[in-house]
Amino acid sequence: MYRGILRKSVSVLLIVVLLLLPTTAALAAGEAPPVSENSLQFAFPEDRQHVEEMRARMEAYMEAIRKIEEHMYVGRDKLLHIDVTSGVEIGVDEEIFQELKEALDVTNARITSGELRLHTVGLSNGKNIFGEPVPLVPANNFFLG
Repeated sequence: MYRGILRKSVSVLLIVVLLLLPTTAALAAGEAPPVSENSLQFAFPEDRQHVEEMRARMEAYMEAIRKIEEHMYVGRDKLLHIDVTSGVEIGVDEEIFQELKEALDVTNARITSGELRLHTVGLSNGKNIFGEPVPLVPANNFFLG
């Protein structure tokens, strides 16, 4: 789960950097950055393409997370499980499915070790598996452990 959150954060940061890259390059060259009243224009066409690819990938991850969460339950072992074994079963790219399954395994290992409690694991809707709100963890606590 944290790997997914970190991956999403890195993706969002990357998109922001890519959005600002043409402006930074234009300023460094002493030129006025390209500006549009209604939309951001890119200095290079490949910048727009890369941002669109990143956006599509991020949307695919978010959709996969939502689909996997629909199949998530608490097992007798008090850990999180899903009732599907492949992404094909729920219309999710297999590579993304495997990465998210690995993240779920890491979350379960952290629950088993006592590092996390089941009721503090937040889903994409901001609630835990029991439907209760999960407070956000401050960024400094997240990165410190």
